[in-house]
Amino acid sequence: MWRTPPCRLLLPVLALLVGTLLPIAARTENKPLTDNELKQLFTLLESSPHYKARLKAARALGMLRRPEAIAPLSRCLKQDQDHAVRSGCAWALGSIFHPAAVRDLDAAARTEVPLVKTQAERALSYILSDFPGNIPSDARLRIHLEGLADRVNKNRELTKWVQQYFLEHLLKSGDRVDAGENMNIEEDGEKPDVEQDSDPLIELTFKGGVSRIESPKDRKPGEVKVSVQIEIVLEPVGAKALAMKTVVGSAQFAGGAKPKDDWADDPLVESEKVATKKAVEELFPDVKKALKL
Repeated sequence: MWRTPPCRLLLPVLALLVGTLLPIAARTENKPLTDNELKQLFTLLESSPHYKARLKAARALGMLRRPEAIAPLSRCLKQDQDHAVRSGCAWALGSIFHPAAVRDLDAAARTEVPLVKTQAERALSYILSDFPGNIPSDARLRIHLEGLADRVNKNRELTKWVQQYFLEHLLKSGDRVDAGENMNIEEDGEKPDVEQDSDPLIELTFKGGVSRIESPKDRKPGEVKVSVQIEIVLEPVGAKALAMKTVVGSAQFAGGAKPKDDWADDPLVESEKVATKKAVEELFPDVKKALKL
């Protein structure tokens, strides 16, 4: 059902699906679509007054399997007045087979009318059947780090550090990773005109953090061990990109009492931070492999 021809779709087939696109119909067989012709399909999908034309455009985009089509198909899935068109958009998103479509398909599977709901459930199931194997090697990833915490200390002292250490590694992995909120900066009092739809984002949450700390008794000199857990899940469905994994990092503590000055660094905490950083360094190759960084 889902294994349809990829982006080099024969033009006579495309012309049959969308007869209103005469320039495409006149093209030579086996020649890939230009960006302009793809945009014409997007326009037809979102603007045609005829539901059959919008439905055919959705089917054509599903057969082309181009990630650029995820944004217009998702908008159509949420906004089109015709349930048959919305169902066609759900099918097309499943056919593209990209995890970035999961959020909107999940919403449709929970709230839509039966026809659209069924198609969205099938598309969602199909995409998740090969996750995380179907994360494209060039996909953009939106990473949420709030799920990482210090689950040992009452004051959660190491929370910001375990998040920071993972963030440092992520930022070194190239421009595919968005690990923070995008600032919508105004220029001369106006919002900049930025294209936001062409590059679909896969949303992932890091969960876990510091799960155990072993320190010398009575703050005597010795080895500090910090256990760090990491699990990566796909939003909003919770499919695992990386199953829970635990690594223990260690560092030496020179010993000594806790500083009386609250503003002074505690040497024991500093040793815990070093151990935490070492654990993150050992865990990150698994993260890199799972996300194809």
